Amino acid sequence: MFAVRRTRAFTLVELLVVIAIIGVLVGLLLPAIQAAREAARRTQCKSNLKNLGLALLNYQDTAKMFPPGVVQLYPPYDDTNDVQEGNWSWGALMLTFVEEGPLRDTIRVGELTLAASMDVPENLTAMQNAVPVYRCPTETGPITNNERLIKSLAGTSSPLAATSYVGVNSSGELRRDRGKPENSRANGVFVRQRGTRLREITDGTSKTAVLGERAWEMNLSNDEGQVLGRAGVAFGIRGVRQASEQGLADAMGCGRYQINYSSNSGTNFASFARRGFSSQHPGGAHFALADGSVQFISEDIEGDFGADQIALTQEVDSPWEALLGINDGVAVGTF
Repeated sequence: MFAVRRTRAFTLVELLVVIAIIGVLVGLLLPAIQAAREAARRTQCKSNLKNLGLALLNYQDTAKMFPPGVVQLYPPYDDTNDVQEGNWSWGALMLTFVEEGPLRDTIRVGELTLAASMDVPENLTAMQNAVPVYRCPTETGPITNNERLIKSLAGTSSPLAATSYVGVNSSGELRRDRGKPENSRANGVFVRQRGTRLREITDGTSKTAVLGERAWEMNLSNDEGQVLGRAGVAFGIRGVRQASEQGLADAMGCGRYQINYSSNSGTNFASFARRGFSSQHPGGAHFALADGSVQFISEDIEGDFGADQIALTQEVDSPWEALLGINDGVAVGTF
């Protein structure tokens, strides 16, 4: 007689237990995987800003100053309140220094105005492609910034490539110029028509921010709403309007509004969020400093914000404001 071997299969209950265990393990591992991916994206974003900061220093070595925030041709210099044709911004001026020299040659920066270049079809196409170093890998917004349309010389308004990084214009509200009285003018690195020399950064290059992040949009925790930053434009701005979400805000940011400013906070909230700094990285945003280093700045950094900061007269008296100003004489301390 031969013994009959009986193979034992899983029962339905055992199979369900195994599936449940696998589900629990996946649930435990998924947040860790997502955290690892976000850490990698943060590292790449920091690397982008590091490269941009070093490119600005290389520009400074060549030109003996950082680039202007914007080179104004439109509107005419004596008519600064209108948003008219587009002007080249710092992002276009430093293309050669971020290894995008062929792109600069194609769109003819310095040879044509931005508004005139946009009327050349191949130039417009080139300016609607993403520039990788200008885009945070966490960003989920569109490649072209369809919320900040730039007007060509022929009068056609078109979106250009979006950027996740904007220049620091002021620790207060957005302002075109630097000068006296100092508290009513831009005190950041990027202003209209003129560059900033290293010797003007008397607060120290390791204590002065030059570039910061601005997200397209992000959801805030605890049902606080959204940040509707609408990012920036990589190549230029609409006219040179200040204290507005248009004009200077297309390529520059200011410190009057808290990092990750909630669009639920008060009236005119969307306009406010579109002038400041924000990111999709939890808790704050990355900033490039004038010495080429990069720091992650908490959204809880101490500062005077919104209605508490009178744009034309408020003194620099907080770490946040001091970080953005070049010559306020206020120690930043730990950030």
